Formats: sequence, structure tokens, C-alpha cells
Amino acid sequence: MTRRRHCWLCGFRRDQRGAAAVEFSIISVVLVALLIGIVDFGRTLYIKNQLSFLADRAARSVLLNSAVTNADLETTIRSEFDAGTSDYLIVSIATERVALDTYRVVTITYPVTLFVPNIVPDAFLLSVTRRVPHG
Repeated sequence: MTRRRHCWLCGFRRDQRGAAAVEFSIISVVLVALLIGIVDFGRTLYIKNQLSFLADRAARSVLLNSAVTNADLETTIRSEFDAGTSDYLIVSIATERVALDTYRVVTITYPVTLFVPNIVPDAFLLSVTRRVPHG
């Protein structure tokens, strides 16, 4: 009769205790990264919508009152921005002439930094532009 040797590693091969914890630790990294990505996407979309709203509001102000000054428009935009720090807003209001028509161009830019590091090395810029006929 041959006697089979029992090595101490053979017991680990069939042992199932702790398998769920190991599987969860592998999957949880992916889930956390996915959740943070969803939050980043939602926050970026919210900032973009806020910039669009403010640019539309500035364009409406120009349409209703062509005598409104650039400083008044910029003050209104900065005071109503609530999606981040208004100090980081880059507001550009210019006058553009195409053929015989004059336009006021409102451009609002905001730098966005993601929560997840190393996806984008630095902040990227979200920008919205509206061109409005100027009486």
C-alpha cells in the first residue's frame, strides 16, 4: 500500500473560505472607479449646462437691450454662476462685423479638473459661445 503524502499547500487549493472577499476586492476597485467616473461626468455636464444657460441669458439681454454694457453682462454672468468658483470663469465679450451686420459674441470658458487622476493630465476647458445681432 502506498501512502499518499499530504502537503500543506494542497489544503489551500480546495479551501473556499475567503473566496468571496477576494472576488469582492477585485470587483470593488472597478465599481469605485466607475462610480467616480459617473460623478465626474455628471458634474461636467452640469457645468456645461450652467455655462449654456448663462450664455443664453447674456444673449437675451443683448437682444432686449442693445445698449447693455459688456461690464454689466460680465457682472451678471459671474454673479449667477453657481456650478463652481466664479473667479475661474473666463468671460469674453467682443463685437464682430460680418458684411453689413454687427454682432456681439459672448464666450464663457471654465476649467474643469476631474476627480479621477491621470485621465486628463490638467484641467480641460469647457467653452460656450453665442453670437447675437447687435442693433
